[in-house]
Amino acid sequence: MLGLILLVSASVRSEPDLMARAKFVLRAGNWYEQFETVPNYTWVNSHEIVYRLSDTAHPRPDQRWFVMDVRTQKARPINHLGDKSYLFDSMSDPTPNPAGSKLLWEAADSKFKPLWVVTDLDGRTIGSWTRHAVRFIASAMGQDQSWAEWSLDGRAIFECESKAEKGLALHVWRRDISNLSKEIVYPTLEVISKPEDRYVIYDLGNGEAAWIEGPMFTISGRQLIRRWRLDRPAKAKTSSFIVPAGMMNWSPIVSPDHTRILWECWSSGLFVSLWVSKMDGYGLHELGAVRLDPKLKANGVPGFGEVHWIPGRAAASFCFMRKIYEVSVGIG
Repeated sequence: MLGLILLVSASVRSEPDLMARAKFVLRAGNWYEQFETVPNYTWVNSHEIVYRLSDTAHPRPDQRWFVMDVRTQKARPINHLGDKSYLFDSMSDPTPNPAGSKLLWEAADSKFKPLWVVTDLDGRTIGSWTRHAVRFIASAMGQDQSWAEWSLDGRAIFECESKAEKGLALHVWRRDISNLSKEIVYPTLEVISKPEDRYVIYDLGNGEAAWIEGPMFTISGRQLIRRWRLDRPAKAKTSSFIVPAGMMNWSPIVSPDHTRILWECWSSGLFVSLWVSKMDGYGLHELGAVRLDPKLKANGVPGFGEVHWIPGRAAASFCFMRKIYEVSVGIG
């Protein structure tokens, strides 16, 4: 069953001003920036964030990570990341569990074997396992990908790997926090996809999951949202919506309760905007847009990014020119 949500778009848009409704939170210091002017961070709970210092600010990879209370802007180090031989230098930001008591990290051992590592907020290792191989292949379907997400109840971790050799196959494994050494394998989900598509999967509880699929860079196209039972992937239900004219790079950010999606999208002009929808794509509407500096954009400096839901609150945050802001998203 395919439900299609059509959005009416005009050739000339009048986007709402995101900064007019945003509230300033803090200015980032000498933090790590994957993209210039956009420091990396992630929310642990409604008032604390995890961030790391830049490579030049501290030479030890395992001593760059901090937790900050944004209300007081006091930070404490994550002290115990060096307990084992894990390398925390080139990995992405950690993913907190729904309760904000544990962190899931991408890491590697001393022989550079890729790992998933679960720690507490002080960096003490709770468990780790070898990550399913990420193979970079010369294929018309693009590169293989692997990633991991917490389950909705925080009691397990889903690891996913998409193989792009013949069509696209999604492999899903589950590990319960109570026994991380045991792996549960789910049936493979096979879909038809395009080389430029990217994918995000989230647990919806009760044995169901959602798969968000769509083109990364396009000024027109369709975003697909599939929903299926993990034990019966052949019966997936799909909804979709057409990207409004002139918008591109629709990046989904799913809410902590997995009921809504924030969409960060860039226009072919000089602004970036945030949109919000329900989990099936319905109710899509724009929160607001930010005008970009044309000189910065010409030099490849984004200025905007790091969009996150704030746990426990109907709000989201974003970074604009090294400053973090929050904006109300509303209920429902």
